[in-house]
Amino acid sequence: MTGSESARPGASPGAEPSALGSDWQAWAADLAARITALADGGALTVTFPRHTRQGVKRPARLFGLIPPSYADVVPTLTLTRSEDHLHGTFTGSESIGGLLPTAPEEDAALEAATWRNPGHSLERVWLRYWPDDVALQPYLSAADTHRAVEVVLDTAAVFGITDPADVTADVTVEGIG
Repeated sequence: MTGSESARPGASPGAEPSALGSDWQAWAADLAARITALADGGALTVTFPRHTRQGVKRPARLFGLIPPSYADVVPTLTLTRSEDHLHGTFTGSESIGGLLPTAPEEDAALEAATWRNPGHSLERVWLRYWPDDVALQPYLSAADTHRAVEVVLDTAAVFGITDPADVTADVTVEGIG
């Protein structure tokens, strides 16, 4: 999927990208409620377990005498509340030094979904913050929560996920308010 093909999962063919099927509407509403309920320091992990890929954990060494080792990499998105902001990370692509093997088109689609390449930082994951600027109110506005949910849906679309049953969302850190 390229960045220009931004149909969200659950959208009917030819519909507006934001048009969701009823199953995805319910899933998105539940995700928004979970994001809103996060206490400071709380985290929500969204995984795509049926879309696991083999990534190179360690490259070959000694001119190939020691073969590379591989690991199963599950595309994972983590949303963490930090005071008045929501910090998002997504499993890093091999192109940015991460473990997740992705095609260049998938990397372009992740950028189109507003994930940011970490550049030369030590983090090898895609990054995103809500709000993008100084928070103008305590925690997240309804608009920023909606934008965060849209990024999760767009990320699912990058990996061709069409059924909310293929996605798990779990609170991983104590912090439901």
